[in-house]
Amino acid sequence: MNYTSLRLSYKNHGYCLVRGVFSEVKLAELRDELLNYDSLSLSNKTSITWADLPEVELNKNLISKIFFCQELTSCHKNIFFADNSEILPPLELMKNYLPHSLRASWHRDCDGELAYEFCKDRLHSEDYLFGKIGIFLQSNGPYGGAIDIIPWSNYGVKKNSRVLFLLTQSVAAFFNHYPRASRLVSWIFKRRLRVNPGDVIFFDSRTLHRGSPAFRKIEKTLNYSTTTYQASLPRGHTKVVLYAHFGNAIGKESYLYDRSRRPNSSDLRLFEIFDHQNKTLQKK
Repeated sequence: MNYTSLRLSYKNHGYCLVRGVFSEVKLAELRDELLNYDSLSLSNKTSITWADLPEVELNKNLISKIFFCQELTSCHKNIFFADNSEILPPLELMKNYLPHSLRASWHRDCDGELAYEFCKDRLHSEDYLFGKIGIFLQSNGPYGGAIDIIPWSNYGVKKNSRVLFLLTQSVAAFFNHYPRASRLVSWIFKRRLRVNPGDVIFFDSRTLHRGSPAFRKIEKTLNYSTTTYQASLPRGHTKVVLYAHFGNAIGKESYLYDRSRRPNSSDLRLFEIFDHQNKTLQKK
């Protein structure tokens, strides 16, 4: 595996896609296991965090088997070791989150942080590192299943790139408000990642992205929730995604500064729980 190339892809494009981190057989088993938990049906919401998972054994199973397994921790360490990056909470399970092509939903995960000068100083730093790890338990096919990325859009938040930042924000707003008119432009700029079960993506919180919509022909046949961006999908095409964060001290500072100012934020407590869980697992 060429870790130098992956690191450059992350720096230049705002993401890197690592092929074959997990075996497809292993993830197929995990997918079936998750789909059989009635408590994970999610009903009127698209995601559930690690802290809210009801089965304690399932919590430990997910953390130890996926986010703390040798395959993933070794991959993360080899790409980001020099930045003192850690795998971080909250662990999140998403099911059937499927944006509609006419409700484009392009966004940056750091959007809330852009309201604060404290965060912007860190987001513009060359030493900033923070993003998400995405593990997709299905291919990115006709029913969606993974993520669309606008490469290089992470540069729009970096220092001395304010014009590019305003441009990419305007493009995202245009996509979101006029998706019919912008399909051609969107098609030119976006990259629908060809993800397979077993692949892992690391993407910068400053990178514009969205969940991959279903193909238009299929999209017309699906029943959507306009409030949760959730679609009813056949079991064989159910979209199941696992997310965790990763990053260094500067990235965590910016993330927590924003999240701790949100109503009912549980992220500070999550980091405390996660740190304890991490130390416990490392002793085993």
